[in-house]
Amino acid sequence: MKAEEKAKGKAIKLIESFYRFIPEYENPQVSIDVSKQCALICVDEIIEATKVKKYFQSRMTIDYKWIKSEYWQKVKQEIEKL
Repeated sequence: MKAEEKAKGKAIKLIESFYRFIPEYENPQVSIDVSKQCALICVDEIIEATKVKKYFQSRMTIDYKWIKSEYWQKVKQEIEKL
């Protein structure tokens, strides 16, 4: 599975996870939009948590964290596209 497909799958899963807890509005698009905003907030928090403090991390860990952060950036882009 390509990285883009994984990111899109994660984006959809996050939106669906929040959608279950959002009250139904007269216009279902409102519930979807609120779910997307919740998912974006979640992903922003994950991205912030993956930022590396260089003085605490080894070179290998920094590379890993950068890759992980890049993945979550792709997830964020996929959420915004949906």
